Amino acid sequence: MKAVIVTSCPSGIANTIIAAGVLEKAASALNWQATIECQNTVKAVEKASQADIDAAELVVVVGSAKDMARFSGKQVYQASLDACFADAKQFFGRCCSQRANLYAY
Repeated sequence: MKAVIVTSCPSGIANTIIAAGVLEKAASALNWQATIECQNTVKAVEKASQADIDAAELVVVVGSAKDMARFSGKQVYQASLDACFADAKQFFGRCCSQRANLYAY
C-alpha cells in the first residue's frame, strides 16, 4: 500500500510527533510505502510532495490537518489522534476497511 500519512494537532505538539512515529513504525511493519507529514510548530514540516500524493492509494489524516485541498481526488481517511495510539496496525486495518469514513476530496 502506498500512503500519505498526515498528523496534526493545534495544541498537542507532542501528540502529533508521537503519532507520526507510531504510524510510521506500524506502516513499515505492514510493508506500506508511507510518506509521513508531521504538522507541528517545533520543527520544520516536511510536506508530502505532489508526486507522493499522486502515487498514494490512500491518504490518512490524523488530527486536524491544514490544506486538505491538496488531496483532491484521493481517498482520505480522517481520525482523531487518539484513534491511532492503542494499536496502530489495527488502526490501519480500519482505515482500509471502513469505507464509511473515507472521503474523496
